[in-house]
Amino acid sequence: MEKKNVVIYVAGQRFSISTGDTDEYVIGIGQKVDVMIKGIEKDNPRLNRDACAILTALNFCDDETKLRQMMEVLREQVKDYINSNDALRTENSKLKEEIAALRKELAEKSEVADEEDATKTACANTSVTLPTRSEAIVAAEAQTRHTAFVGKNFGGKNKKNKHKHNNNYQTPAPAPAVVATSAPADPDEAAAEASPYHQFSIFDDLP
Repeated sequence: MEKKNVVIYVAGQRFSISTGDTDEYVIGIGQKVDVMIKGIEKDNPRLNRDACAILTALNFCDDETKLRQMMEVLREQVKDYINSNDALRTENSKLKEEIAALRKELAEKSEVADEEDATKTACANTSVTLPTRSEAIVAAEAQTRHTAFVGKNFGGKNKKNKHKHNNNYQTPAPAPAVVATSAPADPDEAAAEASPYHQFSIFDDLP
């Protein structure tokens, strides 16, 4: 940068300053020094101009040193902030990955739940047909007749054994009749159930 001479006046003396800064900046610095020297002379009238200039220089050095110390503290704080920011960014990235994994797991669980709900709905919509009361009575009578028929012995000639069962045949226990209670009772079916004859087989009186 090209330097130039700037004239300033401090404590009544003329100074020509060779600098690369602007005129306004150099003149402003000279005015600050002039004000500080005049202030020290006013507070200490016994001091000569050289002593006031030395005190002014000491004050400027003190301010500059303290400012540098403050700058160092601020630099350390900035470094700490930068390191903390990097740590927060790393933690933020990890949290984003965990959130993505949780969202994926939640989506998979939601798909499984939807499949289970669909299965339950299909099972609920499946209808079970129960036999009617008349069908249940007919099935019970057929089972009773079959049991009675198997238990008879039609091949014996001895009168003493004509009413005995053959040992090769075993009469199974009659299965309980399945009666659907959901269907309304029919008068004819109720009468058939109340009759004493529907409980016996036609083969009970055979010799």
